[in-house]
Amino acid sequence: MDTDISLPTADLRITELIWQAGTVVQLVIFVLIAMSVVSLAIVLFKYLQVKRINKTNRRFLDFFWESESLESLFQARDRFRNTALARIFNRAYRAFKALPSQHGRSAATSESLLHGGMADIERLIENAVQREVAELERLLPFLATTASSAPFIGLFGTVWGIMGSFLNIGAKGSTSLAVVAPGIAEALIATAMGLFAAIPAVIFYNLLRNRIRLLHRDFSGFGVEVIHLMVRDTMASRQDG
Repeated sequence: MDTDISLPTADLRITELIWQAGTVVQLVIFVLIAMSVVSLAIVLFKYLQVKRINKTNRRFLDFFWESESLESLFQARDRFRNTALARIFNRAYRAFKALPSQHGRSAATSESLLHGGMADIERLIENAVQREVAELERLLPFLATTASSAPFIGLFGTVWGIMGSFLNIGAKGSTSLAVVAPGIAEALIATAMGLFAAIPAVIFYNLLRNRIRLLHRDFSGFGVEVIHLMVRDTMASRQDG
């Protein structure tokens, strides 16, 4: 049997290896490239989205703490139409304004209405927070899917390519590197592409998830502060009445 181990003289550049690969291996590589491109587009979109939300939230919080009353803040709602915290506040304040008047009611009745009304507003705020977080998490499952599946897709292409190399050995009756190396190189490119798609996806998925967790915390903390201010205003108006 021929055991020539001389190195192949052919130019085995990656692009040429891809074009010379079998149909299945090519399909696997192109799928992985598409997944990588889409993942990077999602990462860029989400990064800009989180950056914009942080910026607009800071502007809104500055105005929030400078406002003389919740009503004056609500009147400026058009100014912060695209701000997540403003949307949460506007939903809560509309419900707050819809609470029944407490004038002329007994203290026990007023306390019961206040407690029930604030409980409803708390649930409304939590729903608003979850809605904002769900919007932030949209498209992230694709990153998770890419991170978990791309290495296995690449491995499938590698196994298929190596099978082709062994069949080529049998057909040519030679185990020289000139026969074996191109097929194995084509196969290993699939594994490399799988890792190329998966590694950035898992890194940026975790980074984005962490930033969204921090925003979730900020949203929830803001909601608690809004409830506190509403209760304070209600108690103050009751004393004035």
